[in-house]
Amino acid sequence: MQIRGYLKLRPYAHEEDDPRLTDYLLSRALQRDDPAVLLEEAEDWLREEGILFPAENALHKIIAQVRPQAESQVFAAITQQLSATQAQALEDLLRRDQGKRGSTFAWLKEPAVKASPASIKILITKLETVRQLQMSTIDVSQLGLPTFW
Repeated sequence: MQIRGYLKLRPYAHEEDDPRLTDYLLSRALQRDDPAVLLEEAEDWLREEGILFPAENALHKIIAQVRPQAESQVFAAITQQLSATQAQALEDLLRRDQGKRGSTFAWLKEPAVKASPASIKILITKLETVRQLQMSTIDVSQLGLPTFW
């Protein structure tokens, strides 16, 4: 108790702090889906708020709750803005057009093997493929997401 007073920390109050931490983590989960990163974000928030850490499973429970909520919000925000052409273009990424490599989506995710002119040409082709999707019209600002195009 004296140490807590000296450090100006208060105990975690589930009724008061759960909703606040949940809201904060939901906003963070919209930008990153990694549970380990969200755990770090939760710990940073607790430090900034001067709150003693609750049991780790309490944090894991909140993280497990916000991740699907964030995914649903992102999915809804994007899909409601897609034209039929854009939706079809995204579906087409999953077709197995790349032979042994599988889908175009899997091909797009493959990293460059080495720095070479051939690798640069492949990356340019991938960039052109992504640009053809015409996703620059999608507004993700309502989610607080960075834009990449």
